[in-house]
Order: sequence, then C-alpha cells, then structure tokens
Amino acid sequence: MKAQTVEVKAAPPSKPLTRRLPAAALILAWAALWPSALIPAPATAQARIEAVTAVMEDPANPLLLLETSQGDLYIELLPAEAPRNVRNILALAAGDMELVNDGTGRRSRVPFYKDMRFHRVVPGFVIQAGSPLLHPRGAPRQRLRDEINADALGLQNEPLILPDGVFNPRLNIGSQEDFNAEVLRPLYAGMGIETLADLLNNEQRIMQTLQEMTVKDVLESQGYRFIEHHPTRPVTRGTVALVNSGPDDNGPEFFIALSDAPSLSGRHTVIGRVVHGMNVADSIGSFAMDVYQTRYSTVIYSMGRIDTAPFGGGNRP
Repeated sequence: MKAQTVEVKAAPPSKPLTRRLPAAALILAWAALWPSALIPAPATAQARIEAVTAVMEDPANPLLLLETSQGDLYIELLPAEAPRNVRNILALAAGDMELVNDGTGRRSRVPFYKDMRFHRVVPGFVIQAGSPLLHPRGAPRQRLRDEINADALGLQNEPLILPDGVFNPRLNIGSQEDFNAEVLRPLYAGMGIETLADLLNNEQRIMQTLQEMTVKDVLESQGYRFIEHHPTRPVTRGTVALVNSGPDDNGPEFFIALSDAPSLSGRHTVIGRVVHGMNVADSIGSFAMDVYQTRYSTVIYSMGRIDTAPFGGGNRP
C-alpha cells in the first residue's frame, strides 16, 4: 500500500452569490463565509512571530519560516555552531546561490527550496528534504566541510567497545559487515595492513588498538575532521542537520529529527532547531516515504528568513 499525504481543505460556500452582487460585495461575502481564504491580518502574523522569537535560544539568530502543504515550521538557525553551513543554507533559500543543471549546462539563481518535497520519511526517525538530485534547475557546485566538535559531544570519552563487550550504540554497528566497513577497513588502512601476513604480524597490536579506540577515533579513521573552535549539540528531537554521503560533503539537503538520534551525532553538521511546528514535522513523518513516491510527499511552498528585529531579534548572518 502506497503512503499518501492527506490534506484537509476547508469546504467552499455551498451557494456563492455570483450573479447580481458587485465585486466588492462578493469579496465581503466570501470573506464572511470562508475567512481562511484571506491572508492573515498583520497583527496575527506579528503576534505569531513575536511568540516564536520569545522561545528562541538567541533572538539574534536567523529565523526561517518553512511553509509546507501540511503546515508551517519555524527554524532557528545556529550560526555560532556552524557559521559556513548556515550562511550556505540562507543563500540557497534566498536564491543567491548559483545552480547548475548538469544535463543542459544552464545556470540559474532561484530560491532553492521552493516547490521541493520531503522526499524521504522514516517514521519516528527523520524527515528529509532538499536533495540536489531532485531539483529541476540543478544543484550548487560547492560542498562544504563539516562543522562538528566531537569533544563538545563527548565522543572522545565514548569507547568503541563497552565494558560488557558490545559495540557502542552510537556507532550503530548491527552486523559483521558494518564492523568491517566502519572500523576494520579504515583501521587497517591507517596501520598500513594490506596482506594476510601483515594482519597476522600485527594481530596483538590490532586487538590493543580496538580496545583503546573511542567513537571519535573511529569517525576520524573514516575521514571526519573535527573542529574545536565552535560548540556542537547532539542530534535530538527537533534538530535540523545536514545530510551527507560521508565526511565534508555538505550541501542543501537537510533532515529534521523526529526523535533523539545519538547514532547521527558526530556524523552530521547541526544547523538549527525547530522552535515551532514540531506537530507539523510529526504529521509529515507519519507515513514512510522514499524518493520513488515523491508525488505523494509533502510540498515545500517556500523557505525564507523572517525579519525578527521588530520583536527584539537581530540580523546575525
């Protein structure tokens, strides 16, 4: 059974007066019968933004409004933790970043997230959007470095192998192949072990290294380069972080965590947090979705920065 996005729409008036009334009267009649058809009054919109600004960690941080077919989400970006990647997301949302279509070679600048979809949904885990492979105008060329502070996450104190002999759950190692791919192969490469003879000659050294390795060591062996000059928070419910295919591969694609996800902490650059609208995120995340079902998925109408200065906010880049 295919997952579908359900949209509840207000019913129009049963007998609209369309024949004899002048246009002004028609507008007033329509507004009285269906108030939701009108744009919210400025006072209402301002009150909402003021309320959202009040729950931000720092009102000087950029605030994004993500308008979707299931409702609105407000996202506080965190430039103190990931300044380069936050600037990149803001530029993409505003249409300031050049996109290149590899098929035609055409270059354009348009708001990147407009009319895109949440193309991947894992209920209870994440909702994901912004894949450059799914944008009709193409993708930005640049990929940015990770901005992750492993020490701030305590990964240097998390052993690979716990005292009871099981692998640390932060690494999400569920099989022998996972262990081979994520731990042994990078370890062997770093130790210069290429043959069976090398393996046998270094067996004791390998075992000792595995016993001493931390989660940070494992991720560094995979190519992650951590920073120390910015703080980093773990991936918890409501966190907005960047999707990647490995170290230093950050672009426009992001996910919103629907639950705490310690196995993602240290692997993904956190750029923000949902400050209002997690019920909308939960609604989007209520049906499993993959890239082959995008016609059923939630549409992003727009994603843009809100000026919070009138409500005590600032304009931090």
